[in-house]
Amino acid sequence: MEKLAQIGMQFKSIELLDTVLKAPQKALPKNLVFQYDISLQHQLRREENLLIVICNINIKAESIKDQLGSIRASCIFNINNLSDFYNETDKQYDLPDQLVITANSITISTMRGLMFASFRGTFLHGTVLPLIDPKAIKAEANKKEK
Repeated sequence: MEKLAQIGMQFKSIELLDTVLKAPQKALPKNLVFQYDISLQHQLRREENLLIVICNINIKAESIKDQLGSIRASCIFNINNLSDFYNETDKQYDLPDQLVITANSITISTMRGLMFASFRGTFLHGTVLPLIDPKAIKAEANKKEK
């Protein structure tokens, strides 16, 4: 974690990009088990020293074939000297694993709060994103700059 502090990573902002609710035909059973399809995408902006982690969560349920809703948001991080991680030969970035894991973890935790706030009072009120190991999610890395 000390190396991460040396890099100089700061949480800059959160952007709620999209929420979708698809009301089911019938009331949902009380003990319904929700399923979450989570994807992460990384975008880098070298000139602004930004790492943008976009998270999309699709919500389904075990006994319902249609998707019930989704939420998409981005967490934006300022990375000091982002250009230090740019490989001119390969024309792509090589970010330290711990930095990526930390950004993913913060983004997933932030999504949990956004889900609660966005779905409160709706039929998806009970959707609580479980604890997730950020190492278990493969992010779509866009290592080329935008």
